[in-house]
Amino acid sequence: MSVTREERIGLFIDSISLRQAADVVQLRLDFKRLLALFRQRGRLMRAHYYAVALPAAGAHPQKPLLDWLTFNGFSVVTHNCANVDEATNALSLAVDIAVDAMQLAQHLDHVVLVSQCRELQRLIEALKMMGKRVSVISTLRNHAAPDELRRAADAFLDLHDLRPILSAEAEVSENA
Repeated sequence: MSVTREERIGLFIDSISLRQAADVVQLRLDFKRLLALFRQRGRLMRAHYYAVALPAAGAHPQKPLLDWLTFNGFSVVTHNCANVDEATNALSLAVDIAVDAMQLAQHLDHVVLVSQCRELQRLIEALKMMGKRVSVISTLRNHAAPDELRRAADAFLDLHDLRPILSAEAEVSENA
């Protein structure tokens, strides 16, 4: 992913897809490293993290993570869903991501989507028609990343290949 330092980057993370892809590649993601990666590749204008909250579940199980993200440079968007079906919830997040990405597109040069939701293909096509570069982060392992997303994007980054950069375990071994 070659970029210029002046490139304005927007990062949009679908938490459902990220969790699934991270599980497949057995990655415990260090979100500080994720921010640092994109801050060194350009001007990170926005980093959005989209999560689902189920009203029946009481307190959000990811509340500590969401709080940390909020205090460390992410805009956290929590979508209240009455449905426990993960596929339906993933579509709800995709709608939120698409709306936010289109609203911010005029302020961005490069949109990075962390998702495996094939319904975002139209978003990618629309952003590219606006002259934006679009990268998708997911994994090819277990066929998690749909072909439609990979073909539509300008670049595809496999989470497995990013493990040495983004792994929380790497921090532990560096300090050992």
